[in-house]
Amino acid sequence: MAMTMRPAAAAPEARRGGIRLWATLLAGLVAAGVIAAPGSMAYLQAQQTSGGVSLATGSAGLAITPGSGADPALAPDGVPHLLNPLSPATITNTGDVPLELRVSLTASNTAAGSFGAATNFVVWLTTGACVVPSSIAPGMWVGTALAPVTTSLGTLAPSAQRTLCLAAGLSASAPSTAQMAGATFTVTVTGDQIEVAP
Repeated sequence: MAMTMRPAAAAPEARRGGIRLWATLLAGLVAAGVIAAPGSMAYLQAQQTSGGVSLATGSAGLAITPGSGADPALAPDGVPHLLNPLSPATITNTGDVPLELRVSLTASNTAAGSFGAATNFVVWLTTGACVVPSSIAPGMWVGTALAPVTTSLGTLAPSAQRTLCLAAGLSASAPSTAQMAGATFTVTVTGDQIEVAP
């Protein structure tokens, strides 16, 4: 009688061991995939917000207190005479930024154009009394209402005050039509903010 040999069935313990082996390999592959996948790792992070910071713009301001005193009658001698001789005008920086000062001159009535063109003005700032200069120095504005020459008068710190000095003289070459003539002049002072280094 022929006998057929069949392999013995694997014991239950051996099957369970194979299952555990595959489960272990599968878990290892999943772990390796997580490590290798870009962007899937989490990094520790800390964040803190600072308190609020308030910012505000500065302000520029100028105040001019007019001078007083009878202005002199000018003769065609080319010599500048002090205007407002009793009490010169004062200028104050009322803002909170430093300013560079510039000046311009205009004639509000030009009926005597030859007089305006022949009248030379000198404008400058000082911390003391106004004294007519014997020569023109840096920081002095010189010009006429019809042909002004713009020059910086210097700088003025916040809350600082300076005396604004004005002098005028009639040119020695003034034409005869300037005789017995007159004009009203306006001095405008402009303050430009100075850039402050941080």
